[in-house]
Order: sequence, then structure tokens, then C-alpha cells
Amino acid sequence: MNDETSRSRSESRDVRRGGADSDTVFQRVPDAEAAWLAGPVPRDYWSYPAHRRRYMHWASGALGLRRYEDWYAVTTQRLRRLPGGASLLNVFGGSLYAAVQEAFPEYEFLPWLFRACPRSFWHAAENRRWYMRWLEGELGIVRPEQWYAVTHEDFKRHKGSGFLTCHHSSIPEAVREYRPEYPWCEWLFAKTPKGFWNRRANRVRYLEWLGQRLGFTRMEDWYGVRRTDFLRHHGGHLLRYYRGSPVRALRDCFPEYDWKEWLFGRVPTGFWDVPSNRVRYVVWLAGELGIRNVADWERVAVADLRRHGGAGFLTRHGSVADAIAECVAIWRSIGEGAEDHGQ
Repeated sequence: MNDETSRSRSESRDVRRGGADSDTVFQRVPDAEAAWLAGPVPRDYWSYPAHRRRYMHWASGALGLRRYEDWYAVTTQRLRRLPGGASLLNVFGGSLYAAVQEAFPEYEFLPWLFRACPRSFWHAAENRRWYMRWLEGELGIVRPEQWYAVTHEDFKRHKGSGFLTCHHSSIPEAVREYRPEYPWCEWLFAKTPKGFWNRRANRVRYLEWLGQRLGFTRMEDWYGVRRTDFLRHHGGHLLRYYRGSPVRALRDCFPEYDWKEWLFGRVPTGFWDVPSNRVRYVVWLAGELGIRNVADWERVAVADLRRHGGAGFLTRHGSVADAIAECVAIWRSIGEGAEDHGQ
């Protein structure tokens, strides 16, 4: 015998009793007052709130319920199987929550704890706030930043899957609606909203936050940033957006600054293969080393190149002689005044 069959037989035995033991919160309804047991009730019978409340007390006993919260486990199908149950539910448009709410106003029923919560319930902003206030208490959240640790499993265990659907299954979106006054950092959640990193404003916001976390006060401080800094500070997805390159991220988000890619710990892949990048480097290097003429280039050593971010430039040429040869060629191609560049 399965559980459903056992429950149906038990309910059948209780239908005539229509009551419960003395330890129940529900009122016992004598058969003489249960008009629905005698057959069809008068047409306007269910229009009276007192009749509907009496029925719900009776149904509580017939279903073997003892506490208000026992109603959460009841389905509309179970109630419809009782005499008069279908007619009673029709008054409330099939809503079990509306029926118990009217019958037992002394108890605060939470719609999402029922076996089925109407999707339309979540369309109202006040209902979503109601749920979030309750969940906040259930999870013991006392500070806004504690929401960052909340997972989809937490919502699932607390009957919030339907609620999240209204927010495209995005916890950051749900939390931002609930506490709009707080400066949320979406990247601190386990998962950012879909398409979050596609918006440049979000990428800029993250980098500004990261700079503060790393103690950067000047733009040139960024030259010391490493990929691991991004990974340790929830920026892995942003790095993937820029194909793993912090340099690309900074150039895109802070284009007004004259970035020198060679001053970073690592230049973007293929950087030294671009002629214009090598020209920029040589012109900058000449200024840094105080080079005034072609002869000055002949005194440049490997250490000078390495100290000034030119390790990749040197590697591309294979020897310092070839590297200096290109430096001289670029120097000569700059134009008039090449022999006295920088004056």
C-alpha cells in the first residue's frame, strides 16, 4: 500500500468525524453543522465567510492536521477530494493560500511555503520584499555584505526558486532590488548576472574597486598589478573577457592614460610583433636613457634594456646587437632632428 492510498483511507475515516484530538489548534465541527456532508449545499452557502471558516476547521480535522503550519503540506487535490472541497476552493479561484488565510487570520501563512505558490504572487514588488525579509531572518543575515555568501541552494531550500525566476535566476539582481541603497559589488557573489561583464561601465567599476583594494593611489601603480591579483579578488571572469590580459583591461577602461605596456610584468601576446609598438618603445627608451645621438645607442647594454621593460624586445631580436640596430633604424626614421631628438 503506497502513502497516497494510506492517506486517502485515513482521510475517508476522518471525514465523518470532521474533528481532531484535544491537542489541535482547530475547532471540532459536529456532523450536524457540516452541511456539505448531507449533499449539495444551497447555492449561496459558500458566500458566507462563517460557513467557509467552519468548513476549513472541519477540513483540518478530516485531513489529520493539528497545527496551522500543517496546511503547508496539503495540496489542492487533497482538499478537492473532501466533500465540499472543490466548491470551497472555487470561491478562492483555486487558491489554497487564500482559503486558509481567510479561515485562520490569527496565523501568518507564508505563501511560498505551500506546495504550490502562484507565479503571479511574485509579480508584486511588496511580495518579493516580504520573501527577502523572511529569508534574511531564516539565514541569520544581519549585515548587507552577508548576502554575498548566499547561494542558489539556499533559495531552493527556502522555497525561493519561483522567486528567483522573476530575477532571471540572478541572486545579485534580487538582492539589489531588495537593498537598492547599498553599493553592491556583483563580482563578490558566487555568480554575476548574465552579460554583466559585457557592459564597459561594470568593467570600469570593478577596476576602480580593485585599485582601492590593492592600495593604488596613482595610475602608474597599475604597472605592478598581476593576474593573480585579479584572481584573488573575484576578477577571473573579467580577465577572460580580455583574453587573460590585465593590460588590455586597463587600456580599455582607462584610455585617457598613456599606458606603456612594457612596464607591466607581461605585455599582451604579440605586442612586440607590431612595428608601431616597437617605435613607441624606442622613442620612450631614448628619453629615459637621455640618448641625444646615434652614438649614444652604441653604449646601450642588455641590462639597460631589461631594466626598462625591454626583455621581450630583446628576445624578439635574439641578440643585443640586432636589438640596438633596430633602435638606431627607428631613431633615424623619426625624421628631422633625429640626431638631436628630444631637444
